[in-house]
Amino acid sequence: MGNKKNKKKQQPQEESQADRSRRQQREAKRNAEEHEFLDNEIAAEQMKRADAATFPLNVPKDLAFFKKYPKIELHAHLTGSLSPKTISEIVEHDEEKAKNIVSRYRLTEPIDMDKVFHRFKAVEEILDNPDSLRIAVIRTIREFSEDGCLYLELRTTPKKTATMDYEKYIRTVCRAIIEARMLHPHMKIFLIISLNRNMTFDIATEILHYTGVVQQESNVIVGMDLGGDPKLSAFQLLDVLYIARRFHGLGITAHIAEKRTIPNDTTDLLMMKPDRVGHGTFLHTNDHLAQVFGRSNSLLEVCISSNVYTKSYNHPRRSHFAFWKKRGVPIAICTDDKGIFPNASLSEEYYKAADEFNLSLEDLKKINLDALKYSFANKYIATDLSEIRRKIEMHTLE
Repeated sequence: MGNKKNKKKQQPQEESQADRSRRQQREAKRNAEEHEFLDNEIAAEQMKRADAATFPLNVPKDLAFFKKYPKIELHAHLTGSLSPKTISEIVEHDEEKAKNIVSRYRLTEPIDMDKVFHRFKAVEEILDNPDSLRIAVIRTIREFSEDGCLYLELRTTPKKTATMDYEKYIRTVCRAIIEARMLHPHMKIFLIISLNRNMTFDIATEILHYTGVVQQESNVIVGMDLGGDPKLSAFQLLDVLYIARRFHGLGITAHIAEKRTIPNDTTDLLMMKPDRVGHGTFLHTNDHLAQVFGRSNSLLEVCISSNVYTKSYNHPRRSHFAFWKKRGVPIAICTDDKGIFPNASLSEEYYKAADEFNLSLEDLKKINLDALKYSFANKYIATDLSEIRRKIEMHTLE
C-alpha cells in the first residue's frame, strides 16, 4: 500500500470584526440607495397625480391647451351654430345684411329662454335653399374641426321652404356632411334629425319616413332628437320616437326638464330610457324624476353656457353638472348653440367645466370616453372609432 497524504478540509476563516463592520456598511449604503431610488419614483408619481388634481392652469394658457385637446360634440344644433363669418359667406359678403342678421341672432347678455327661440328665425330665413344650407353645414363642421373636435353629431330640424321639402332638406344636409368628411378625414361626422314638440304626428311621421329612406342610402343619419319649446308636452310624438328606435335603429336623445316648470310628459319620456338626455337642467330638483333618470343608464348632455344665457342659472358653477357627476351619471360637455351664445365654442365649454368643477385630466378622459361610448355611431357600429379612442387615451389630437 502506498503512502496517502491525508488532505485536511480547509475551514473558512472567521470574519474579523473589522471586515464585518465594512460589509455591513456596504450593505447599508446599497439599501439606502435602493430606498432613495424607490422614494424618488414614488415622489414622481405623486407629483404627476398632484399636477392632474390641480389642473387646469391659468387663463389664457388653459384655453390654448383646450383648443389642442381632443373633444367630442354630441349636442350641436346646426341653425344655432352659425358664426358671423359663415353668415357673411351665405349672404355673399353683403356686410350690412350680415351685420343685421348677426345682431338679431347672436346674444350679448342672458335673456329668457322663450326669447332665445326667436333668434333662430334670423338665420332660418337665409337657410331656405340648398346652396345656403350646404355652406352652413360645411363651414360649421370646419369650425368644429379647427376647434379640436374629433367626433361630431350635428342635429337639425327638417323644414319646408319654397325650394325644399323635408326630403330635399335632409338629402342636402347629408350630402354636405359627406363632402365635409372628405375635407376633414380625421373627424367622424354624423347627423341627428330633430323633431319639434309642436309638430303633429303626421308631420313627424313624414319626416321619419324620409329619414329612413336617406338613412338606407348613406351612412350619415344615426339618431333622432326631440326638442323645441320646453313648455309643451310631446305625447303625440312618443310613438314616433319608439318607431325610430325599434324599426329604424336610430339612437334617441330628448331635451328634457329644461325649465323649472316641467311638462307632464317628462316621466313618459324618461321611462322610454332614451340613450341620452339633452340638458336635463332641473331633473335633480324633482326627487321622483331624479330617481328615474339616475336608474335609466342614459348619458346627460350638459351645455353650460346655454344654460347661463337662457337664465336657467346665473353662473356656470350653479350647473347641475356637479350633482350628476358625483352620482356617477355619464356626462358629455356640449355647446348647444355656439353661434347664438358668446364664448361658447367647444374648447371654451370644456375649459369652463374644468375650471368650475376642478376636473383632472383623468376626469376629462372619462367624460370623453363616456361621450364616445354613448355616441350613436358607436351604439350602432356605424364606423371604427378606435383611432379617436386612442387620441382620447393619449390626450392628443395627433
